Amino acid sequence: MKQPASIILLGSAIRVVDSNNRSLIGIEGRVIDESKHTIIVQEGAGQKRLIKSQVTITVNGSAAIQGSLLDGRPDERLHAKAKTGRP
Repeated sequence: MKQPASIILLGSAIRVVDSNNRSLIGIEGRVIDESKHTIIVQEGAGQKRLIKSQVTITVNGSAAIQGSLLDGRPDERLHAKAKTGRP
């Protein structure tokens, strides 16, 4: 499985498989924006803003990933990965 730092969410299909907020479980769609602490998902005709630390997601059908591991801006995650040299 890919390390969370190497996962690019923008444009990916995600599904919420667990959450502190039970009403978020089952939300699925395409990621249209990502900030330091949130993910915006296009779900049908609407959009949902998810707080990363409150959800566990699958990305493109892969294994479940805790959103807290994805906390931080996407460019900072990728930069930190490049800096440490980890795959």
